[in-house]
Parts: sequence; structure tokens; C-alpha cells
Amino acid sequence: MAADPMDGIAPGTAYRAAGITHRQGHHWRRTGLVRPSLGGGARHARARYSLDDVVALRIVRDLLAAGVTLGRVRRAVAALRRYDRWPPSARILTDGREVYIARTARDLLALVDRPGQITIREA
Repeated sequence: MAADPMDGIAPGTAYRAAGITHRQGHHWRRTGLVRPSLGGGARHARARYSLDDVVALRIVRDLLAAGVTLGRVRRAVAALRRYDRWPPSARILTDGREVYIARTARDLLALVDRPGQITIREA
């Protein structure tokens, strides 16, 4: 019998999909940086991650690798969680300080220092 996709993604599978170690994922879960949204919380053994949670794990990994401080990563993740959905073509960008979501080629939304401020660049 196959697992029901509505049951979510097991932590180990989510961590592999996000390209992080089990230790990193467990630490981020325990500290509240990215917690599974489908039950379990920080300590529950039956915790399951949604696809959005896996994307958040990957974003955290990439922002930390780009040199963004942990505090800024926390604020960026919190800001991203406030949006229900963003376009599939959206990209997360950073200059190492500010974190942006690029919803279109000409539309950047700041997430950390100036939340909600929109920067539009003409080509």
C-alpha cells in the first residue's frame, strides 16, 4: 500500500530533497527555523513536512550558503510564510544583506530590511 501524499513528507526524505543533512534539518526544526507544518512540531516523532516546508528548507540552505546571517534568514522565512502563494517563476535573491523575492523580471520585493518595499527596474 502506497503512502498517501496528503500525509506529508517524512523528515529524512524532506532533508534529502532540500539537500541538507539530517542533523541540520533536526536542528532547524528544534530551534523553530523551519518546522514541519503537517503535525509534530519540534519534537513529535510523526512530524511531516509539506512541499512548501521543503522549499523553505532549501531557501534557508541557499541563503546561509550565500552568507546571509541567521537572523536575516529567520526574518526572510517569516516574511515568505506570510504569503499564501507566489508565482512558480518567482526567485529568491540576495546581495548578502537584503533578501528579495523576484515575482517578475521587473519586480523585486524586499523581505528583511525594508519589508514590502518594491523596487522596479526598467531594462
